[in-house]
Amino acid sequence: MCYSKITLPYTDQDGVEFASIHSNPPGVPSDIPAMALADYGEGRVLWSALPIEACEIYDYSDVLLNMFTQFLDFEPTLTSDASADVEFTLFKDGERYLLSSSLLSENCKARRVGDISVKLKLDITPVSVVKLPSGEPIGFMFSGNEIEFEISDPGIFCMLEIK
Repeated sequence: MCYSKITLPYTDQDGVEFASIHSNPPGVPSDIPAMALADYGEGRVLWSALPIEACEIYDYSDVLLNMFTQFLDFEPTLTSDASADVEFTLFKDGERYLLSSSLLSENCKARRVGDISVKLKLDITPVSVVKLPSGEPIGFMFSGNEIEFEISDPGIFCMLEIK
């Protein structure tokens, strides 16, 4: 097990030294784990005392993803150049995949989503990609285990079938 420890952001008030989180950190070291990485059963666990995934600051989600990729040998299944307010959901149904993109918006009037480039790791060799329900074919490139394609004008919701 490897872990880092929390350093509390204050110093002994009886001392002569002054400290603040901004002008004179760090403060008092502790034995409280801040983050731990350990083997567990057949897998690995990355534990954090800070709920990084709950933070709304965008850079924190990058920190969380970087920890997964560096410490847990994690590779994302899906990558895209879509804006942060577009959510993807991937379903596997036998020998086909269903991929949906949805605009998540709290506005009364949703904006239109522009073209989106998508890369997706698959455990099958794709034969076709079509837009549902129209059946409109979408061109794609496949190399190794990764398919790459562009969704043109997905609107606020789009569903694709990858066979």
